[in-house]
Amino acid sequence: MYLAIGLYTLIWLVCSLIVMYQYQMRNSRYAKYIGSDLYTKNKLSIMAVLVISMLFTFFNVYATRTSMATGGDRLNYIVNFNGMRASPSIMLTAIMQMIHYFNGTIESLYYFTTFVCVIITMLAYRWSKDATPQSFVLLCVTQYFLTTLTALKQCYASALAVLFFVLILEYRSRKTDILAIICIAIAILFHTTGVVLIPLVIIVKVPTKRLNLVIYAIALILIAFFFEPFMKFTGRLVMPLSSGLGNKILAYFSEGSELGSDGIAMSFIKGLPYYFITFYGIIKRETLKDRIANYDNYLLVVGTGAFLYFVSLYNVWLGRFVYLFGFVSFVFFGLLMKELNLRGNRIIYKSFVFSCLTVVTYRFLYLIYTLWGGF
Repeated sequence: MYLAIGLYTLIWLVCSLIVMYQYQMRNSRYAKYIGSDLYTKNKLSIMAVLVISMLFTFFNVYATRTSMATGGDRLNYIVNFNGMRASPSIMLTAIMQMIHYFNGTIESLYYFTTFVCVIITMLAYRWSKDATPQSFVLLCVTQYFLTTLTALKQCYASALAVLFFVLILEYRSRKTDILAIICIAIAILFHTTGVVLIPLVIIVKVPTKRLNLVIYAIALILIAFFFEPFMKFTGRLVMPLSSGLGNKILAYFSEGSELGSDGIAMSFIKGLPYYFITFYGIIKRETLKDRIANYDNYLLVVGTGAFLYFVSLYNVWLGRFVYLFGFVSFVFFGLLMKELNLRGNRIIYKSFVFSCLTVVTYRFLYLIYTLWGGF
């Protein structure tokens, strides 16, 4: 157990050093190209993207080969892979068929998934104009990369969501809009959580005014108070369009559902970093909205992610949404901290967010090995 946890820590530290080193090199060599695509892309080389992806894949290999037992999620994928039960994920089924074609094993599926999802994430980081090494480090101390070992449908949707948010928040062209829509479509084909990206396209495209933000905030608060009846209504509403999604929603929020909250206190603690980023963004809006590009759009997106984490108090399944919103939340947090003049406060805020994320993630790793013997 301790060796596995130590190895994961070493890997994300090495990857973070690679990201930091290349970021600093970019700033010194390409300062005159600030604002250009050359400056943005040179924050991380393609070789670094591949190395980071291979390092996280190596952890998957180690964790898979040293685990004393196979977790519940992986058992489901084994059943799907062996053809004993069809997977509800169209895209994951296609990947399984491709691996079968090349005579691969279930382990091949595990390793391929980590490698591809990390590549997508790091390419999104590379293309992001606003992301900094801090964004990557904070992502490392969440369960984001660890989900590529167990949540094989979810992690693809999460990686595509990272790319989606970079496209709609930082680029303004018909080409990037089309690419963003393609990301949504593929994400949904992997996992139903991708559906939440659809209204965000509309929200981001609507001109943001203070009144719109207030109306949106009030709507989220009302939904939070009447969440269970709202979700049952939503389940019945989407049933004609997607019976699978509709049935899943109704099953999760019906009486006697086994997927309740994992404890109000723990659910709230897990969401603290995201609540803090949203709250700080709200109180600093008047000061920073003209100094940070797309401020209101970032605030709407990050606030939506925090809301979805908060309502996981009703149902633990909703906590999965945080993996879609983690990276964009940390990018926004970095932009906020860059504008904070008091160095002492900046250290306190960064330490608070980092500590909360780290405690939750390493608690997860500890429980994975002590309760289930590994992944």
